[in-house]
Amino acid sequence: MSITINENIFAENKLKSWPIVAIVVLNWNNYMITNRCIESMRYLKYPNYIIYLVDNCSSDNSMQRLVNDFKTISKINFVFNEANLGFAAGCNRGIKKAIDEGADYILLLNNDCIVFKNDFLNKAIVLAESDKKIGILGGKILFWPEKNRIWSTGGYISFWFSEKHIGYNKIDKGQYDIIADRQFISGALMLVKRNVFKKIGLLPEAYFFGKEEWEFSALAIKSGYRLIYCPDFSIYHEASNSHDWTDPTYVYNGALSKIIFKKRNFSKFKYFLWYTLYKVYVKYLFNIKYYFQKSKYLQGIPAETIRQAMLFAVNDAPSTEKITENMLSKFRRDLNIANKV
Repeated sequence: MSITINENIFAENKLKSWPIVAIVVLNWNNYMITNRCIESMRYLKYPNYIIYLVDNCSSDNSMQRLVNDFKTISKINFVFNEANLGFAAGCNRGIKKAIDEGADYILLLNNDCIVFKNDFLNKAIVLAESDKKIGILGGKILFWPEKNRIWSTGGYISFWFSEKHIGYNKIDKGQYDIIADRQFISGALMLVKRNVFKKIGLLPEAYFFGKEEWEFSALAIKSGYRLIYCPDFSIYHEASNSHDWTDPTYVYNGALSKIIFKKRNFSKFKYFLWYTLYKVYVKYLFNIKYYFQKSKYLQGIPAETIRQAMLFAVNDAPSTEKITENMLSKFRRDLNIANKV
């Protein structure tokens, strides 16, 4: 369903007070990328924002360097987590602090994103304010450095496997320049009204990194909110800069998170059916699919290692309610032991 913006709304809003927007950026051992993200927002035109720079207990001195870089900027608050809590729990510390301090909106922004429009927040806020039912706003996320290629415009969650980002990997020719409803908004760029958190809670912490955005989007829709894509709300995204694409842990975490999402959001019967079919797929059909669709899987990891990681996830899922850093470390040890046998 497309939406038409009344441009008069924007003009009227310029005469009124702007809502407080808290921009939550999570850092973990990534000084250069996080610094670039914060620097890209230095000249935002939006008059009423505060950046909450949250650190997940970095061990590389990156947060200390970031504090030194930005400590004189009044619009930046620093939040120090006591451990590497993962994405959802790590961001939640910043979100809670921002809400407690009066934020009207929370903007989740990945630290590997680059803001290239200094007014990118203005029309997003005007659109969000135009309809009380709009709970979450997403935008046009473009790859970096391939700036004319689309990473996401929001999308939907498929029954069988994962999210489908509308426009993914397509050249941006303006074909997605229409405001529209979505069923899923990427956590890389997610503008959320304060009331949404009040109604459905913070980001679900069952996930360590990835899939929390699936559940948060689904809960918002179930609670009666609309998820809207706004093409003027646009950034560059150096996708998954914080992950080593040759690390099987990324596969394990993704597969286990996917199973946990289905377990938490499907009926018992629907989950049993899905889990049984997924288990059959991983055990017996994965190699066939990989043979014909190799380009869809992580490059730099042998097919059998990918399958092993998925099998570990399938076997761990029945006894797992929450993914932690210790679980991911245990997986790495178990995988090494299995490969030495």
